[in-house]
Amino acid sequence: IAEMISPRPLFPRRTSGAEKAVTDYHNQIISVARIIMDEYQEMFGRKLIEGKLSHDYQDQEERKHKLIFELNTSGKYFAFKEQLKMFHVDPPDPIPESFLSSAQLKHFAKEAEANKNFEIANKYHLERLARDKLNPEHWFDYGTYYLLLNDYVKADECFREAVAVNQEHISGLILCGIL
Repeated sequence: IAEMISPRPLFPRRTSGAEKAVTDYHNQIISVARIIMDEYQEMFGRKLIEGKLSHDYQDQEERKHKLIFELNTSGKYFAFKEQLKMFHVDPPDPIPESFLSSAQLKHFAKEAEANKNFEIANKYHLERLARDKLNPEHWFDYGTYYLLLNDYVKADECFREAVAVNQEHISGLILCGIL
């Protein structure tokens, strides 16, 4: 069987893209923080070295406002904001979980087929496959749907996919042999 229909390889999940994005974002934050610190030292470094900087809250707030004013008027604040904006991604809306189980979707697909509403039946079959492409039963059911439509080429593709996912799927093997 494996010679006729090669088994489906399992693909490992890739998380390195997300990890790299987070690392790049953190590096960018550190870079911006260093530039802000350099600006602060340029403005108040001499007084800091001489020990003439007050640690009074009011004086600290005044220095903070001067630093922010300098960053705004020089355009550096805008540049930092634009630099970090490219890393900002709004979190996607959570995908609502369907209230329908795979068995219910199969039931609705079969019901739509019985009512000759093939477009709706196709949607239910595709929903099952979208949820779990590695389930040979989903491919087998989709193949029987195509048999009902007399589309033997697509039916054969589905049965072969069922066998590729599970080399011991008996029903898929039988219908692959018949087609």
